[in-house]
Amino acid sequence: MLRTLLIFCVALLGVTQAADKPLRLGTLDVAPYGYLTTKGRPDGAFFLLGNRIGEVAGVPTRNTLLPTARLYAMLERKQLDLAITSVSLDTKAGMINLGRVWRFEGVVVYRPELGLTPRALAEFRPYLIGRLNHSCPVLSRQGMRVYELTDISQGLRMLQAGRLDGLCGEAGSLNAAAHSSGIDMHRFAEPFVFLSTDVSVYANPTLPADTLARLSAAIRQLNETGDTERLISKYIGISPSKPSPPLRSRR
Repeated sequence: MLRTLLIFCVALLGVTQAADKPLRLGTLDVAPYGYLTTKGRPDGAFFLLGNRIGEVAGVPTRNTLLPTARLYAMLERKQLDLAITSVSLDTKAGMINLGRVWRFEGVVVYRPELGLTPRALAEFRPYLIGRLNHSCPVLSRQGMRVYELTDISQGLRMLQAGRLDGLCGEAGSLNAAAHSSGIDMHRFAEPFVFLSTDVSVYANPTLPADTLARLSAAIRQLNETGDTERLISKYIGISPSKPSPPLRSRR
């Protein structure tokens, strides 16, 4: 009897530990969405959003900042349970799309002196366009003149000084850099949007159905109350849109 009771207790302990095991959440180490503060603490819009989704769902998470290549390699190997990304992982890595939370925009910010009203990216071909660490690969594919940057704030300053004609990047990152550097984006021409793509939360398909349902419901709740938009807008240095239609989960 005692032996049976011990076996039952050990088995029950194993189930409890599995239930309490935090989900492995990966966040891209790209400011302002994920980064380390000057005190060495992880922060960022998607980092906090991932934690918040777990809190609302009542699911413990262990969130880790990861460089791009490592994050996607870990996702493909199913070494992560959750990630927030604009890359479509439902077909590429067999992950489950739990719902949209944001939209990335690829833009070119440029000097108004160029006198352009662009309708295609090719119209920037005669000009020198800055980009960060080989981002915006479409510039190379179109044979454009490119200046490689190591810091987006540097690019904004060079654009402001007339040393660059334009600057290519993701709208949120550009806004965040301008805000932290004290640069007025209104001094530049209206950004030309050449790419727009949804950012979604992806989950490992091996997670229990109940966990997936709770996470999906949490994403939907945060979207519909505007909490997602308020959190991310704070980090990219812009005010939330007013009013805006709520983001809807796909599940």
